[in-house]
Amino acid sequence: MSAKRNEILKSMISDCCPELISLCETRWVERHDSVFLFKDILEPILLSLLKIEEESSDSAPKAYALTSKKHIDLSEAIANVTSVLDLLSKQRVNANDNFKTLYAQVKEIASKLDIKEEIPRVCRLQTARNNVPYSTEEEYYRRAVYVPYLDDFCNSLKERFESHKETVASLQHILLEFCTKTDFYSLEAAFSFYEEDLSHKEVVQSDHYCINESIFFVETSFSNVLTPRQACAIESTARHNPSFQVNVLMTPVKAIDFSDSFIKTISSLTNVHLIHVSIEDLVCGSPVWKWFVSEKWKKSKWQASHLSDALRFFLIWKYGGMYLDMDIVCLRSMEHLRNSAITENWERVASGILIFQKGHELMKRCMYDFVQKYDSSNFVANGPGTITRNIKAYCDMDNIGKISGADCNVDILQPAAAFPIPYDKWQDYFIPTPVLNISVLFDKSYLLHVWNKYSKISKMKVGANSLYELAMAQHCPLVYKHIVLIGYAK
Repeated sequence: MSAKRNEILKSMISDCCPELISLCETRWVERHDSVFLFKDILEPILLSLLKIEEESSDSAPKAYALTSKKHIDLSEAIANVTSVLDLLSKQRVNANDNFKTLYAQVKEIASKLDIKEEIPRVCRLQTARNNVPYSTEEEYYRRAVYVPYLDDFCNSLKERFESHKETVASLQHILLEFCTKTDFYSLEAAFSFYEEDLSHKEVVQSDHYCINESIFFVETSFSNVLTPRQACAIESTARHNPSFQVNVLMTPVKAIDFSDSFIKTISSLTNVHLIHVSIEDLVCGSPVWKWFVSEKWKKSKWQASHLSDALRFFLIWKYGGMYLDMDIVCLRSMEHLRNSAITENWERVASGILIFQKGHELMKRCMYDFVQKYDSSNFVANGPGTITRNIKAYCDMDNIGKISGADCNVDILQPAAAFPIPYDKWQDYFIPTPVLNISVLFDKSYLLHVWNKYSKISKMKVGANSLYELAMAQHCPLVYKHIVLIGYAK
């Protein structure tokens, strides 16, 4: 019947409108030309409908097909409702003038269709119709129809949408375009609304922050405070990479101690987020979960390090971004780096600095390989050993120095990028130096790795003028102020 309807309509409007304008696709798209044309050809449309009725057609267009838009999202819907309310409110304020113009147009159309200008019969006890006082037909329809319609329509929109506006506005922040611009507190209303259907709040919070361009630090000793060295690593990284979100995942049994001076200092940085996580909840559904709940890591002398090894591969695979060890001082921005790792000595790749896009195949391989070949009795096999072995296999190249992004989408940065002082000379960071500017001395380094496995036995003493102290003073000044009060950093 659709083709027949079209033919009937075209025949009726052929004199006044040889060609139809396409119907607007959605109610949200303004197509004024179509609206104006509809008004002009209203009379032949009426005749067409009568003709179609004579054909005994039982077909009818479905309203939602003409008015619904498949891809409209909640935030756009709220914006559209607000826009409509603003428009109708303006119409309501100028109701007299607007209706006068409208009524004149309606009278003209009615005369063409032989419709008389009459007022419905009014009874004294009638309650179903608005018995408003009037002096003319125009005044009656304005007061009894036009104004009540505007008021009722506006009130209906407000009742249906205003009460949900805060939740909907909050829900929109789960969209990537908003996630990258807002903090987690913008999602509070949405989380409360769907609390029964979501994971623990801390997991949702960490997922929210991790959607951004992220840098991860992981504190896996179950401490609820940060050491001065850890705090310096975080501050220096946040300062030099301001467009990245620095996510510090902490795993304490108790709540994070926000009264701690170093926690307070780090929390004051706008792009740093301290997140209390449950490791089991964080890795749930991943290969790392089975390894974690098996508690093989509890047999290790290096539990914190091995937990960190597992989490770094998981986090960078799932979210992408950077993972950094907490025994570093960042000297300059790393925001431009992509799909990169750093070699310690051209024989072994370090696992303490990983920079990869979300879902990178190498990180996936490392995560699975870690779980399958975990060795609780070996300190380095699960971190550097895992990534070195997998990079060679992934890039099909045994010589680390020859691996480049052009070959396998992985760049290997030179040792100086993070290890200008090798592990067997770690003491050099703690002895006095005449150097005045760390960044000039280490001009090829993005950061300094101070080898905490070995250097944890030494204190960075304030006033010793060591390389480490100079790096702290210049690149984590807020943390360094607190270290000065203590007299040392360990």
